[in-house]
Amino acid sequence: DMIIKNLSSKSTMVGLACGFLLASSVTFYRAATLSLVNFDSKFEMALSTLFVGVLIQSIILTIYLLYFEKSEFRKMYQNKFQCIAAGFCGFVTTLSWFYAFTLVQAAIVRAVGQIELLFSYIASRYYFKEKIKFIEVIGILIFAIGVMIILFAKK
Repeated sequence: DMIIKNLSSKSTMVGLACGFLLASSVTFYRAATLSLVNFDSKFEMALSTLFVGVLIQSIILTIYLLYFEKSEFRKMYQNKFQCIAAGFCGFVTTLSWFYAFTLVQAAIVRAVGQIELLFSYIASRYYFKEKIKFIEVIGILIFAIGVMIILFAKK
């Protein structure tokens, strides 16, 4: 009864919906990137797709912040150097994802990308001094084993 309640909870449903939308966006970004046949390299294809995607997101977010969250927009402006640093790191990260999508199947890229769970665990445990539940460690190990299976089974 507890398992069914947890599986049907609002947070689980939101998480599953987010996962579905993330998987869809990855698939669509890969398709968009690979559709750019007039470019000389896969890196240029990835960079162009990233540029358009980030431009659209930036315009939408800027309009939203200026219209609904002016105080948050001011805070971002006051902390512009930290925002630029975070934005640059996000840019390099996303460019790396998009470039990887041009090289191999998106599912493999995302599976290998789950290594972020290990880094999240390390940061959570040692930097933020958070207590990690045993079941969370088991979940991370299951993901790690899954990634290894994918990598070793890849032809």
